[in-house]
Amino acid sequence: MPGMYDLTLKQLKLALEQSAQEGYQLFPESRDLNNWNKLAHSSLMSEVWKDIREYGEETVHAPLKELKFSEFIMFGTVGDRKVFESKYFERRKRLSVLTVLVLTEGRERWGEALENLIWAICEESTWVIPAHVGLYVNEYPSGIWDREHAPRETIDLFSSITAFALSETISLVGDALHPWVVERVHKELDRRIIQVYFYDPVPQNWELKTNNWPAVCSAGIGVTAIYEVKDSELLAGMLWRVIEAMRKHLSGFDEEGATPEGVTYWQFGFGFYVYFSEMLRDRTNGRVNLLAGEQIGRIATFPNACMLSGGKVVNFSDSVEDIPINIGLLSRLKEHFPDVAIPKMKPEFNDLFDHWAHFARILLWTSEAVSEDVPAQAIDDKFFQGHQWVISKTWTPKGLYAFAAKGGHNAEPHNHNDLGHFIVHMNGKTMLADLGSGFYTKEYFQPVTRYEMITAGSHGHSVPIVDGFRQGFGENYRTEVIQYASTEAAVEFKLDLTNAYDCTHLNELTRVYNWQRVDCDKGHFRLTITDQAQFSKKPKSFVEVLVSSIKPELIEAGRIKLDEAVISYDAQRFSFDVDTHQVKYLYEDKHTIYRILLSSIEPEQSLNFSISIDF
Repeated sequence: MPGMYDLTLKQLKLALEQSAQEGYQLFPESRDLNNWNKLAHSSLMSEVWKDIREYGEETVHAPLKELKFSEFIMFGTVGDRKVFESKYFERRKRLSVLTVLVLTEGRERWGEALENLIWAICEESTWVIPAHVGLYVNEYPSGIWDREHAPRETIDLFSSITAFALSETISLVGDALHPWVVERVHKELDRRIIQVYFYDPVPQNWELKTNNWPAVCSAGIGVTAIYEVKDSELLAGMLWRVIEAMRKHLSGFDEEGATPEGVTYWQFGFGFYVYFSEMLRDRTNGRVNLLAGEQIGRIATFPNACMLSGGKVVNFSDSVEDIPINIGLLSRLKEHFPDVAIPKMKPEFNDLFDHWAHFARILLWTSEAVSEDVPAQAIDDKFFQGHQWVISKTWTPKGLYAFAAKGGHNAEPHNHNDLGHFIVHMNGKTMLADLGSGFYTKEYFQPVTRYEMITAGSHGHSVPIVDGFRQGFGENYRTEVIQYASTEAAVEFKLDLTNAYDCTHLNELTRVYNWQRVDCDKGHFRLTITDQAQFSKKPKSFVEVLVSSIKPELIEAGRIKLDEAVISYDAQRFSFDVDTHQVKYLYEDKHTIYRILLSSIEPEQSLNFSISIDF
């Protein structure tokens, strides 16, 4: 059975042709009504199912919110994307809910509302969200919104996800809908997806990338093609282009299976990779399995290292600290790779349910038998050498204690200027934090403005400000790993940060983390950070920054209280101050965060700064 790394076009073509002769069933678990109906009685799913039905009752007769041109254009004029997108995604969530209600309860109550909704989605001038219009233009976003003619139709994350949803919806409940609605969907899928991608040689912007985009976009396109195209020879050529894009996505993971985008975008990108892989396996009657192989297994288990307590994750880059974990995805992956860890938590009716692909597979794939008990006491230290991430987790009678730090370079996907940044998590609380994703606007995705924002700039991370210089943006701003070592007693990680800064008189800057398991039974851990800097001339300033969502209190000179942690530093050499900021994450309300500033009182050409934090 060929997998992603050894599959050939000839094998794909033969597999598609043979399965077409035999007959096949796509997403078979969704075609058994018993699988849907038992959700109401499932101990894991009963609350979610209740929420789905309540949402259906609330929206079945509620008028659709109009997608106005004046709101569409707001991204180009003022950089706002929330006003339009909130209505756009509400339509997609309603599509998911009404589809499953028609499927399980029939047309009488829900069918007309679903028809009207699908018709409205087909009437949308484009399925591409405003923030992604014209992405293929090299100067994007310049030269997009002031041109006389709209940019050519392309395919983005959400147009492909919309196509995925509509093609699967028509396959599942098309018999319950008016044939004109079904015909309209087929025409729009052909016009917006099949013709744009398979009959136009222009490269899509995301085909040049290695982040989550090629996986999500090509999965939506590939699943649509599998549903829409019956000619196996034609389909083979189409899916080969899809698979090439999938390979670009996989190339963004290091040899240990880590992605610098973190677990949030792992869940998005690799999640859609899994959805397509399982669909192709269905279409070929098991002859092609893109989830086979050791590297795919390493990628599948990457979240094991990143998941902390109660839905919190190691959230470097554009990720929020608490994410809705896709239990269905992890459950299916565990069937392929037994080492995949499943957090012991129930699915909730959240943002994942905005999109049918997640929605259906969370409901149908989540297993009641796979939730993991938290270990009584264990150590799990990981060093992802390719992307220079260290994650150390220790389960104790007092709870989970975790430390994470990163190197890498400052041109990573969803990049933050965060070389040398770190996180400490203690029994459900993230004591020293990553601010995660900032509020998504046009300016947030332009380097000239992005890194002035506290969420993406190095000044919003626990890294030094070197003689007034923050870290620079670009691949040349990078770290080198000097040492990594792990024992039962401690983890030590040493980075060379010299090239992270544009300070021309900085000769050398190294940072050493020493994470000590002082007494696991009593929940006592200590992190010591030592920064050593050498300058060619005396600097005017050197500031150590620590970031937390917990308000610090100065106990006395040299000692700071941070909830249950105590930070110790040399008060003879460094002064203490605190900056308070209101930070808006992604689409959420503002949160208060604190920057602890420890400034060198008399900077010298040779600086040695050490701080210890006892948890």
